[in-house]
Amino acid sequence: MTAKEYPQGNGTFPTMNLKNGTGADNMSVASHKSTKDILDVKFSKAPTKEPTTKAVSYCKLFRFATWGEVCATLMGVLLASMASLGLPYGVILYGEFTTLLVDRTIGIGKSTDTAILSIFGGGRVLVNATEQENAAAIMEDAKAFGLGVVAVTILQFIFATFSVDIINRSAQKQISRIRQLFLKAVLRQDMTWYDLNSDDSFAVRITDDLDKLKEGIGEKLSIFTYLVMSFVISVIFSFFYGWKLTLVILSCAPIIILATAFVAKMQSTLTEKELKSYSSAGAVAEEVLGSIRTV
Repeated sequence: MTAKEYPQGNGTFPTMNLKNGTGADNMSVASHKSTKDILDVKFSKAPTKEPTTKAVSYCKLFRFATWGEVCATLMGVLLASMASLGLPYGVILYGEFTTLLVDRTIGIGKSTDTAILSIFGGGRVLVNATEQENAAAIMEDAKAFGLGVVAVTILQFIFATFSVDIINRSAQKQISRIRQLFLKAVLRQDMTWYDLNSDDSFAVRITDDLDKLKEGIGEKLSIFTYLVMSFVISVIFSFFYGWKLTLVILSCAPIIILATAFVAKMQSTLTEKELKSYSSAGAVAEEVLGSIRTV
């Protein structure tokens, strides 16, 4: 390969004469290397530090509540605890009735105490009774059992209804106050703050996130109290009626508690991810709709 130079403006322009194809091969290799070097250039994204939110205790969720709302919440918790008495009460009442069915059928009188059933006119003690007397006593026990079930159902319904209603009203007032404070805090920020927090959808934060907070300090608090107190009271009554069998059954309690804690942890983690994803999606949707309005 030979090269010649021809004048070109203020400089010279090189030309090449190719012989035996070697020059073309060398030039293609050089061109390939230069292109490869260009393609190998990698651009790294500047690291950005994601904002971290610190979890707060459950009691701090009520820091925006007034003393009246706190007292109303405590009243709702107390009513939920009273409603939880219905579960062990119903189980004991049913156990007394079924025991009397067996005792009166075989004609042995009464083998166990029927303290609750006696309140409603059942549990009459019979000694050397005839078959007709036992049948009549069974009817009395059935009526007493029916009255007891109706009474506990009505009381449980009243306590649970007032508990949920009072706690929900208190939670609604707190959420309304938090929404107002959140909106004031957002409107008070500078424009640079909106640029740095463009990934967050404030409409989602002020609706879905606060709705979940309302459930946590409202209806679900009443349900949680009812379930926990039902378990505690049932265990107490179980020790009274048969502590040996209760200890055997409670041997499985640690496994149940660990499984429940694991499920609750997974649910809270997935809920947090869901809220973040939904907030980002809401921000994208707002940006798209805003661009459409601009066009």
